[in-house]
Amino acid sequence: MAFTKYKMCHAGLFLLLALFHPKPMANDEMVMAPLWNLSLEELLKVQVTSVASNVASPVREQPAVVSIIHAADIQQAGARDLIDVLRLIPGFEFLHDVGGAIGISFRGLWSYEGRMLLMIDNMEYSDALYGNLLFGQHFSVNQIEKIEIIRGPGAAKYGGNAQLAVIKITTKGKKLNGVETIISSGDMGGHSAFNSVTVNGAKPLETGFIKTSVAVSSSPHSTQQYIDFYGEQSDQGKDSKRNATNINLGGEYQDLEFQLVLDRFQLEEKVFFGSVVGDIDFNFDSDMARLSYPWQLSDEITLISSIDYQRQDNWRTRAREDMTPFLGVSDISFQVETELDRYQLQAHYRPESSMSINAGVMYQQERAYAKESLESLTGISPGTFFNGSARANYQTQAAFFQSDWSNDGVSWSLGGRYSKHSLVGESWVPRISYVKLWQAWHVKGLYSHSFREPEFAVIAQGDRRMKPETTKTSEVEVGYQMSPSKVLAVNVFHTTIEDPIIYSVVGVIDNYSNRADMASRGLEASWHWQPEWGKVKLGYSFYEAIDNPVPEYQVTGKDSLFLGTSQHKLTLDSRYQINAKLSVNPSAIWTSARYGYDYDPSVVVANEGDAQMSLQRFNAELILNVFMNYKNESFALGAGVFDALNTQHQYMQAHNGGGAALPGPGPMLYVKLTYTPDF
Repeated sequence: MAFTKYKMCHAGLFLLLALFHPKPMANDEMVMAPLWNLSLEELLKVQVTSVASNVASPVREQPAVVSIIHAADIQQAGARDLIDVLRLIPGFEFLHDVGGAIGISFRGLWSYEGRMLLMIDNMEYSDALYGNLLFGQHFSVNQIEKIEIIRGPGAAKYGGNAQLAVIKITTKGKKLNGVETIISSGDMGGHSAFNSVTVNGAKPLETGFIKTSVAVSSSPHSTQQYIDFYGEQSDQGKDSKRNATNINLGGEYQDLEFQLVLDRFQLEEKVFFGSVVGDIDFNFDSDMARLSYPWQLSDEITLISSIDYQRQDNWRTRAREDMTPFLGVSDISFQVETELDRYQLQAHYRPESSMSINAGVMYQQERAYAKESLESLTGISPGTFFNGSARANYQTQAAFFQSDWSNDGVSWSLGGRYSKHSLVGESWVPRISYVKLWQAWHVKGLYSHSFREPEFAVIAQGDRRMKPETTKTSEVEVGYQMSPSKVLAVNVFHTTIEDPIIYSVVGVIDNYSNRADMASRGLEASWHWQPEWGKVKLGYSFYEAIDNPVPEYQVTGKDSLFLGTSQHKLTLDSRYQINAKLSVNPSAIWTSARYGYDYDPSVVVANEGDAQMSLQRFNAELILNVFMNYKNESFALGAGVFDALNTQHQYMQAHNGGGAALPGPGPMLYVKLTYTPDF
């Protein structure tokens, strides 16, 4: 396990705490055991959430298309990271971008840049410079208690970045009373991979609880060869690495909720804007804190005040060797620090009737300071990065509301958000939903707007006339409980992004601008069968590009496709319970053909050293994983094989931005141990 000395020291310390802690607790399987034994009908009744509504309600009653994943689901599938979890959900796919970063696509639309909201314990993880969300061994699944997903917009409730979907994660702690330790490791082509140590601990208090979680991991990205457009190769087993450390402290005392997170993520690569060069580090550091307190004014009215602080030092770039042979300059350095202060006040009105109202106001202050700006390559000094200054300062004011009411099996939800950004102006996004329940059927009709306000670097490196982009989404979902153990749900959607903020590359200088509208439509379906011996979940998703005028996203001759993504995806997530302690959990993902730019040595170039690339078809693929779990009162052991068919999935670049196909992890033997000391 290739940890740095710093990480080894801290991992060892917390491992000792876990092994010798005097108050053992139930491990994850023991905590989640009641859910494992419920029938599907019972499970649907206890799977309540307020991710899209004002008050907690079952998923079929939520005013949105919603998916929920519990810690037990993650353990059963043997998920190594968040990519393994989300790829089993309809609509989600992953592609790559600058520096080997892995980003998310949803319903065919590239969501990596500011169009997807990820919250962990109610704190937002979007990058303040570009809006990026970096996946690929970044977020530890062993810290997660529950994932709630809105498969559609959530901006009216959650604000910017909740444009195409919302991923809301709750970490472990509230249900724990002691310390658990989870150790995982894999073998990938002879390389030690996906190594991690996670320690989750909590202690109940008379009027609340306190929790802490530490996750440390280190792994190469792949063991395959990356080949750039010039034929240069990078051995991903030796040249790429993902290092992550996350410390999460929080709890509740007399209704005061508090949270502190230190998140460190590092990409070690030889790839810079798609080209193989020398060794480079890309660092992503975030420090976040949150306080929240409810003021109970009456039985019906609650005021909730919250303060959020965030400091980021993302995309800090350093060369670990002389870059002159590759780029003509000795070093490349980029560092822009950002800070955010957010103040929010919400009013929750809950009369005894079937109505509820949430309304609130928000004020946000953002600051950025450019210390280094790739000046040797771009000629732009840090002192002029932000329109002639090293600093930038923006304010955002917002007001929002959502009203939910129901009568005779019919529920309505009406909401909206008004936002005013000090530089780019105003946005107004409404939403309305209709949910009808009768017997085993439900129908949802949803229409909503959402928005994205450009981030610091997007503004600095973009068109000065840039304005927010707006997304309009219509959805209809129909669900039917076929029997106490079988449920079927089908939804259709239509999404249009107006004035999309698009990234393009000229040489190594990136720029942003509003472009012509683009749109996607499609269908998603899920079938859940939970017999006495286990479970079977089948998923299907289909999208069609119906308006794609942006050249960077186009596939020549295939107007219905967006670059890099599959139109069709089939998923299987299953469990066969051999006995009370042992289960086998096969999962599979089939995707249709994709198109992406890749190295092509047959391309004739005008000048020696020009890029040899072409738009290529990547065949349909089937990825099969098999994971087994054994558990008793003192430990849970999981072991399995990922990519058992040696498919060797590759990540396409979502736009024509100079990047060839990036190899994925490939076949892997993987083991996970959860240990509870028995004193």
